[in-house]
Order: sequence, then structure tokens, then C-alpha cells
Amino acid sequence: MTDASEEITLTNEIIPPVCTDISITNIAQTTADVLVTPTTDGTLYYSVLLESETAPTAAELVTDGNSENVTADLPATISITGLEENTSYTAYLVLDDGVSVKTLSIVYDTDFTTIETGFKQLNTNNIDIFPNPSKGVFNINVENSQELNVTISDVTGKIVLQKIINSTDNQINMNNQTKGIYNVQINNGNSIITKKIILN
Repeated sequence: MTDASEEITLTNEIIPPVCTDISITNIAQTTADVLVTPTTDGTLYYSVLLESETAPTAAELVTDGNSENVTADLPATISITGLEENTSYTAYLVLDDGVSVKTLSIVYDTDFTTIETGFKQLNTNNIDIFPNPSKGVFNINVENSQELNVTISDVTGKIVLQKIINSTDNQINMNNQTKGIYNVQINNGNSIITKKIILN
């Protein structure tokens, strides 16, 4: 029989849910799509605010944000409307795994700027990270010789590396980082894509 103290210990050991492959695509003058893949079934709470506004907490997103039911490992697309042209926003997301003891992921945030006619967007299908999994050194393919700002963070959201890459300098060295899953945010100043890299 498990006593109360043991139950508390088990609850504290619950691993929070995780979102992967977060990206902002189809950015237009007043609309954009948020793409995200949850690692568990649950409810995704989200909000899109002006970049200058104060970031919400997980609790505030659950209380005041929009919500969408999501399925484990199935990419979800959230369509955002009513945005202003050529304006910087931040999309905030938190995942609730829906178990009886509420367990929330960290708050994920991704910046993007709505565009003016003629601006070029990143295409998630044309951005490739290889090899993946990696032992520490990997490449990010770049089309049309464009420069991209790369920001890599761990599952807690801590930034571990930042670099500007292009078609001739697209190698990332993470030999000094611990094994695990990292989010790779790729930004061309106009649109943002987030992918994941596994270090083993």
C-alpha cells in the first residue's frame, strides 16, 4: 500500500509534457500559422501578443488564452488572424497533458513579424538538419545563399548557442553540450521555423 508521502514523491517525479518542431509559417500581412507537435495528448493553450507586451505565465495562458485539443506526435496547425501588417509579435504556448494532476509544459515562445508584399518566407520543407540524431556536429541547409539567425535552446528554454549561417557556413558544433533534445530556431528576419536536434 502506498502512503501519502510516497504519492507526493511520485507526483513530483512526473515529467512535464513537451512540444517539438514549433514554427511560424504562412506569415502574411494580417495572418500566420503556428505549427507545433505535442509529445502527448492534451490541450494546447496559446496566445499571440505584441512583442513589446509582457509575457504571460503558464497559469495565465490556461486562464486567458485560446485552446486547442491536440494528439500526441500529430502536428497541429493553429491559424492566427487579425494581425497588423509589418508588426512584431510573440506566440506563447503551453501544453497541458490532461492527467488528473495538472502537469504543464514550460511556456514556449516564438517571435515573428508580419510581412509586407514581396518579403520572402522560410519554407519548413526546405530547411533540413543533418545528421539528426547527431554526435555533436551537424549542418543546416540554406537555400539561395540567404543568411539565417540560428538560436538553439534546451528543453527548459535556456539558450545554449547562437550563430548566423549561410550556404557556405552552415555547420553547428555542439560537442560541448550534454546529450538530449534541443530546439533549433531558424530566423531570416522575416519568418521563423523551429526544428529539433537530438544529440546522442
